[in-house]
Amino acid sequence: MNYRSLSFAAGIVVLALSAGFIIHERGENKRLRAEVRDLRSENDRLSADLKAKMQSLLTEKSARNRSEMQARILSMKNDASSKQGSAAVKPVSQFSSASQEINSKLKQDSEYAPFWQKQQRRFILKQYGASISSLGLPANQTEELKQLLTQRADIQGDAASIARTVGLDGSAIRTAMITSTEDIERRIEGILGSEKYANFKEDTSAIAVFKTQVESVALDMSESSPPISAEQQHKLIKLYYQFPDMTSSDPQVLSSTYGVLIQQAAGFLDSTQLAAFTKIASDEVKRIEIYNRIKAGK
Repeated sequence: MNYRSLSFAAGIVVLALSAGFIIHERGENKRLRAEVRDLRSENDRLSADLKAKMQSLLTEKSARNRSEMQARILSMKNDASSKQGSAAVKPVSQFSSASQEINSKLKQDSEYAPFWQKQQRRFILKQYGASISSLGLPANQTEELKQLLTQRADIQGDAASIARTVGLDGSAIRTAMITSTEDIERRIEGILGSEKYANFKEDTSAIAVFKTQVESVALDMSESSPPISAEQQHKLIKLYYQFPDMTSSDPQVLSSTYGVLIQQAAGFLDSTQLAAFTKIASDEVKRIEIYNRIKAGK
């Protein structure tokens, strides 16, 4: 057999071995892909089981916490009643009771709970998004803060609902809401530190009092000036909060307060925006004057 014949024969052998190796590799890859699919299916099943168990535990915890909260609020009510004598209990309307019942069911339903939490989180971001951003926290702490604020809103909603159900109203409801979230407040302070926590608390209080009013002012301003930004709105809310007399029903006091506020707003509003804001302030003082006259029957 000559050299060429030997080379050809060797080539055939190599090709055969290569083909066998490729077929083996394809079979091995196919087997591995099947194992990966099986593992993924098993992982999905375990994840679904774990999720279901976690949701069940959360639902049980929510119901237990709500029951414990109701007991505490009832105890607060009984203590207050014993100190004040047999104070009249404010009746709860049928509509209010039905609304509280459906909200409780929605929050505790394992399928609806994620939608409820998303709705609560959306509210938190709408109310406090600018305040949270201004803190300059790392991403993980920002997310933790958002979760805690969402939990706080949820728990305080439960506390207010229970307080109304047992016949409390006014400042007693507010006390129940604050008491119910003391642990969460401590955790928020732990994330922010004492100084940032105090500033953030003041910031969120300002938002609670003046956000709706400032949003209305911003809408009116947009009729005759460039719209104010979210940052400008936030500054205006904080500025309003610095002046308790902004809620005064005395036109003279309100006019004087607006004068100081307008001077400070000049630091972050442009000239057109400031002119629009000054006109709105003047109109608001005039509205209060007319309202007081009508109310007095003059």
